[in-house]
Amino acid sequence: MLTQRLVKEALELKEAIVAGKDVTEAFEALGGTMTLFESTLRALQVGGTATASDGTLINLQAAATPRSQEILEASAQLWEPYNTLLDDALSNATDASGFERLAESIAYGREHNLTLLTLMNAFVTDLERLAISKVTRLRYIQAAAITLALAYFFVIFFRFIRQLRQSDAMTEKARQETENILHTVQEGLFLLDSEYKIGSQFSRATQTIFANKKLDGTALQDLLGDVVTERDLQLTEDYVSLLFGDRVNENLVADINPLNQVEVNLAQDDGQYDTKYLAFNFNRVRVDNKLSHLLVTVNDISERIKLKQELDEVKEKSQDQLNMLINILHVEKSALGAFLGDTEVALRDINDIFKQPKSNSSQFRQSIDTIFRVIHKVKGDASALDLSSFETRAHEFEDMLVRLRELSNMSGTDFLPLAVKLNEFMAHHTSVASLVQRFNDMHAQAPTETAAVEADPMSWDVLDQLVQRIASDH
Repeated sequence: MLTQRLVKEALELKEAIVAGKDVTEAFEALGGTMTLFESTLRALQVGGTATASDGTLINLQAAATPRSQEILEASAQLWEPYNTLLDDALSNATDASGFERLAESIAYGREHNLTLLTLMNAFVTDLERLAISKVTRLRYIQAAAITLALAYFFVIFFRFIRQLRQSDAMTEKARQETENILHTVQEGLFLLDSEYKIGSQFSRATQTIFANKKLDGTALQDLLGDVVTERDLQLTEDYVSLLFGDRVNENLVADINPLNQVEVNLAQDDGQYDTKYLAFNFNRVRVDNKLSHLLVTVNDISERIKLKQELDEVKEKSQDQLNMLINILHVEKSALGAFLGDTEVALRDINDIFKQPKSNSSQFRQSIDTIFRVIHKVKGDASALDLSSFETRAHEFEDMLVRLRELSNMSGTDFLPLAVKLNEFMAHHTSVASLVQRFNDMHAQAPTETAAVEADPMSWDVLDQLVQRIASDH
């Protein structure tokens, strides 16, 4: 191949020089082929590194037979003057002498190219003969080895069969025990390999947890892809790769497990989705002190989470009621009763305004202004009595009204958030009124002096407290 490339690239260089084109590329190509030919021929003669046609490096030993060495020596004798002509042509490529040497090298290559090819064919033939000889010898050796192996095989065959039966019995017993464990254990158990694929053995509970999904050979990404969020899936892949990296302490990174408690939505056969809470634990499995798999344990903690949520809701409601009670204890009974009555009337008035039909923006804006005056009075009364829960809700209601005022065109749907907020406000009022009623029932036999103090629903003390608080805020 290289002998023909030399002639071809020399002709291309010559044509480029005659045409006055840029000869840099042709010059470099011819020089590279010369270097490759020289290094390959030398590697075949004395051993060394040669470059194959695909660019890979090959370590060669020197030709092993005298005939091969003779052929390579003859090739080297033809190559030496050829190389000299090409080298002179490349060294003086820009002047007339270089062009003349290039023409001479082309003529030399055409004259001896067939001879070089014939020598190389003879070289290949000699290598094939040597290879055939070695193969024949290897076959004799193999035949002898096979004969000895067969004899040895028959010697150990019956002993092997006996041990195999014993091993099969032990294996079957171990398999049955493993199957019993996997069928009985309540946790999901499976092995995860370095490609994040689930092994063929897993507990029956695993299929129950994942709604009988196909598990054997399934990638962890496919198992979790449609049941957890994309962010949790990415964090899980990072966490698993960290465990397979074997550079960190397994116990130290357990706290950053993204699936320690995760909500999943599993598709059922009827097309519905079942929401569960699962807890995944990952533990390294080592074989011969090398990390081979991760043992994944999956627990369905849905009931525990639901109980916790119910407990939290009860605690939150209890805390809300306690906060409300604390918030209203400082208010005089008559003042609080008057406030709750006025607030109930105000909230009903706002609800009646919502029910009134409206057909244009002017009517909507008039309704907003009316509601604003009503809710602002509620906010002022709540502030005077330092009832922060009512004051906060009234203030939020006002903010929503302000945002509505900024709209250029209004429709009934724009009032939906206000209706929701009003419903929440009314529920809070009902809750507080119920709590106050129960509190009053428990203290129905309070001392008479308390009633005397409560005779004035808006005492100067209340107004003084309001003034002091506003002064402090500003």
